Amino acid sequence: MLLQTATIFGRVTDEGWRVRKDGSRYWANAVITAMRDSEEKLIGFSKITRDLSERKRAAEALEATRAELAHVARVMTMGEIAASIAHEVNQPLTAVVANADACRRMLAHESPDLDDIRETVADIAEAGTRAGRSFRGFARC
Repeated sequence: MLLQTATIFGRVTDEGWRVRKDGSRYWANAVITAMRDSEEKLIGFSKITRDLSERKRAAEALEATRAELAHVARVMTMGEIAASIAHEVNQPLTAVVANADACRRMLAHESPDLDDIRETVADIAEAGTRAGRSFRGFARC
C-alpha cells in the first residue's frame, strides 16, 4: 500500500513500530521515494528509516510528567479548598461553642438573665446559619 502511494505521489512517509533483524522493536519514521528514470518510468524505490525510539520515550516520559503534575495540581487545589472550608466553618463553630458555654454559665446562676440568654441563643443560631452558608457557598464552586 505504501509503495502504491509512493508510486502515485512520488513519496510517502510513515511512522510506527518496526522490528530489527534481532527481533527487537523500535519506533521509526520511514520515507519511501519512487525512483524513476529519465523517461519517468518507475525503476524502484528508495527507503530511509530513522530510529525515533529515544524521541518516543522522551515524549512518553514528558506526557507522564505532565499527567503527574496535573494530578499534583488537583491534589493541591483540593487541599487549599479543604483548608478554606475549614477556616470558613471553624469561625462560626467557634462562636457557637463559646456562646453555648456562656449560656451554660448564665444558666448556672440562681436567677439567670433570660434576655441575655435569649440574645446568646440568637447568636448561636446566627453562627450556625453562617456555617451553613459557608458549606453551601463551597458546594457551588
